[in-house]
Amino acid sequence: MAKLRSWTQIWHSFVRVCILNLFLNLKIIALADDNGSSSGFPSESGCKNTNYQIFLPPPYQNISSAICKPVWHTYELRYTKNGDTTTIILSAPYTVGWVGIGFSRDGMMVGSSAVVGWINKHGHAKIKQFYLRGRKPSEVIVDKGELPLNNVPPAVATNGAEIYLAFQLQTTIPFRKQPILLAFSTKHPHEHHLSKHDDKTAIVFDFSSGQKLDNYPSRRFYRPGIQWID
Repeated sequence: MAKLRSWTQIWHSFVRVCILNLFLNLKIIALADDNGSSSGFPSESGCKNTNYQIFLPPPYQNISSAICKPVWHTYELRYTKNGDTTTIILSAPYTVGWVGIGFSRDGMMVGSSAVVGWINKHGHAKIKQFYLRGRKPSEVIVDKGELPLNNVPPAVATNGAEIYLAFQLQTTIPFRKQPILLAFSTKHPHEHHLSKHDDKTAIVFDFSSGQKLDNYPSRRFYRPGIQWID
């Protein structure tokens, strides 16, 4: 009887070891999946892994192999090119107000065109193109601009504490070094009139190499379509 009891204890110990080993293996697999891409998309160097299928509509949720770069604070710029179509997704921290990304000729606000997104007081997502004709609020014109948006509607959505602005540009000439404006306000737009930004910056982003440039190129020539050609 004592021998039977001993074998029973050994068997129970063996089962516990097997269960513990299985649990540890499953935990390691889960951690590897969290460190990789749970959506099946490749890892984006320097950016958070994001499953667009949870909150963005097609075709933005189906983007794969997107190039992603941190551009300002915790702002991240993702883009992918397919023929003449460039898909852009800007993510930024968000609580209230608006977030915008502008395409400029010279890094200045005046004369640029911007895509601005926000969630209004009723919880409705809004995204619009604006033409920045001047510095006064009355000179920021909604539904106007020079961005070559295609027929796919832009989209805006929140995911956790971040907002995502997604849109597509149709260009026959590839984007290269492009002055980009980034700005935000913690006040909601009123009847599509933007409140003054709380903060802003201007960068140059090289869409041909996927790099944020620290300085403007020394020689630049403007060509229609809001793009710089070296």
